[in-house]
Amino acid sequence: PSAPLEERVSWLLQLDATPTAVSAGGIYAEESLSGRLSWPSVMLGHVPAETSRAQRQPLSFGDYVTATAYWPARRGGAGGGGALPAVVWLHPYSYASGFSPSYGMAHVPTDLAAEGYLVLAYDQVGFASRLRDGGTTFYARHGAKASLLGHMVRDVRSAVDLVHCLTAAGRTTAQCRTGEAALRAYPALADKLPLVDASRVILAGYSLGGNVALHAAALDPRVSAVAAFAAFTPMRTDLVGRPTGGLRRLFETHALLPRLGFFEREPHRVPYDFDELLRAIAPRPALLHTPTRDRDANASEVDALIDRARWARLVQHAPPTATRMGSAEVKVLVRWLEEEVAGVTPRVRDV
Repeated sequence: PSAPLEERVSWLLQLDATPTAVSAGGIYAEESLSGRLSWPSVMLGHVPAETSRAQRQPLSFGDYVTATAYWPARRGGAGGGGALPAVVWLHPYSYASGFSPSYGMAHVPTDLAAEGYLVLAYDQVGFASRLRDGGTTFYARHGAKASLLGHMVRDVRSAVDLVHCLTAAGRTTAQCRTGEAALRAYPALADKLPLVDASRVILAGYSLGGNVALHAAALDPRVSAVAAFAAFTPMRTDLVGRPTGGLRRLFETHALLPRLGFFEREPHRVPYDFDELLRAIAPRPALLHTPTRDRDANASEVDALIDRARWARLVQHAPPTATRMGSAEVKVLVRWLEEEVAGVTPRVRDV
């Protein structure tokens, strides 16, 4: 624990060990043709039934990740008005549907776009369109050199790279205009997508997505704010004998963090916990939505951990409900964005 937080997180997530394949980039193929080739997005739910509230553009970035950008329906491209705040939306444990809504979820990307945000959403590795890239296939490819959660956090970094390439400054840099190096935005998108405000880049996620968002925000000072819904229970008290399965849920059931298995019987020795991630996020705005009937969390331990890390711009909602991401939760997110994130400038700090 005496090592810097970033080193401990990198060790557990095996962040820098996975080889990277860089997408050549471009607009997703189905958008360049018509007819049946538009069906994959429709079948996966990337095109909601009611589309008049938002425009959408499939695109690719980073490690061959296909994403969809959403923005307000009445908003033009880069020259169509002021810069929009951007939200990278990270979905829950939805193996069949990825970021498309399921189990009573709202279509969060469209809902946020209708409120004036540019939203970037994609299937995380091991889910929906990337289902066969996860699980045993992932570990057969990478062996003991990587973790699924680490790969997810790395994808978020690439997503933030892309978002910053949509800012006024980013559009003028050689890397962003050519798709070279680590900034993987592409010239064909520059005029179609709206400008993004670099001072308002927000990560938001539900369940697994909230966990990923907290890790990514703690490690990336370019992130202005983070919102996490039903995202965690403390790791250092998550005993294997609990009905949830304890840490086994993360290192075995979902195979997210293999190295967490070293601490199965001694969770108090896990190299860090979420209070340290939260302190690394401070003083930036953060929203933690922690339902007291979250089946994967111990509510009293969650509250105690948050109290250890609390700062002025951390907002916690703890409704006496089960976990869900429906219209009520979207309203909580939108209200927090309006009250806490407007005009926020990210503060670069050492982790």
